[in-house]
Amino acid sequence: MIRIAVVDDEITFVHEIEQQLSDFLKGKSIGFQINPYTEPAAFLSDHTQNAFDLIYLDIDMPEISGIDLASEIRKKSTETYIIFVSSYSHFVFDTFQYAPYRFIRKEKISPELIQSIQSYCDDVYQKKQYFSFQLANKEVYSACVIKFMYFYSLRHDVFFVTESGKSKKLANRVYTMDGLEQKMESFGFIRIHKSYLVNYRYIYQILEREVVLMPFHDGKTERLPLSARRIVETKMKFQQLTRGEDLL
Repeated sequence: MIRIAVVDDEITFVHEIEQQLSDFLKGKSIGFQINPYTEPAAFLSDHTQNAFDLIYLDIDMPEISGIDLASEIRKKSTETYIIFVSSYSHFVFDTFQYAPYRFIRKEKISPELIQSIQSYCDDVYQKKQYFSFQLANKEVYSACVIKFMYFYSLRHDVFFVTESGKSKKLANRVYTMDGLEQKMESFGFIRIHKSYLVNYRYIYQILEREVVLMPFHDGKTERLPLSARRIVETKMKFQQLTRGEDLL
């Protein structure tokens, strides 16, 4: 069952989202529970006791902003999927550090809402997005896609870094960066450099020649090199993924 929270200070908008999600999920015969909230404090209390799987979160709220609320959500878990909702597209840049799954616009709520829940059901609920990789020590590492922060190569060796910042070496001569890009691109990974393949969910900021990743739990950030020839493509793909658009 998918546990969903809808948080918005406008009651009519909360009910609109709730109804559309309910109609869609019933049509797919997927079990679900939708909790509507117009009071952020009430939502946060419920989420703290039993974390939601998916949260539709309005950014512009008077009591506490959706961005501040996202900060509290991420203190509890990186596995909860956040979809920001707003009438103001420029807010999208303020949401990066909280690894949003999507950003949808209120003026296009119907098509983008359905796209977002369809994507979640396909990518997360049904497929689970689990991957297994053979390590250099012959062990097999299996985890959900959100656990992989980025892949990188060093000379002829290939590694991946987990959400906790730990680096693991992949089996020699089994993986290449080109092969990993082909395998992982459709699951939200962007090739920012010949030696780096990054999970878009962890991108905090895209600068002129580097990509800044969202802070670890200790507050430290990591910066990865961005190839000059990949700047435009990286920004375009990141915006498409954030908005839930198909890259293919």
